[in-house]
Amino acid sequence: MKRTGNILIEDSDYELLQKVLPDNPCDSCGVGMACCGCPEGRNYSEKVKPYKDSGVYEAALAVKRINTAGNKIEDLQNEIKKECGYLREQGFDLNRLFNSEEKVSHPVKKLNAF
Repeated sequence: MKRTGNILIEDSDYELLQKVLPDNPCDSCGVGMACCGCPEGRNYSEKVKPYKDSGVYEAALAVKRINTAGNKIEDLQNEIKKECGYLREQGFDLNRLFNSEEKVSHPVKKLNAF
């Protein structure tokens, strides 16, 4: 991405952002300020260099966070559907059980779980 008065986003930026950004090993490291540059950290720096050189590193992190959140949402929706399936098998009327806003604090019906 070339920065001028206006931001020019190139096709190569989109291609780069569609690749999977690796996890930063420094995020789970407890060394902190005493870090002297471990091999994992140097390897990560090499892998993200194209993102930084193109000026899309922060955008790549945002894409990674969105994908991670989307995966979490999908996992939770699957868990809700599984539990609703169990309740349905037990003979519960899910519309009656989850119809009232007072009984649940989340929109189960919007998940098409039943």
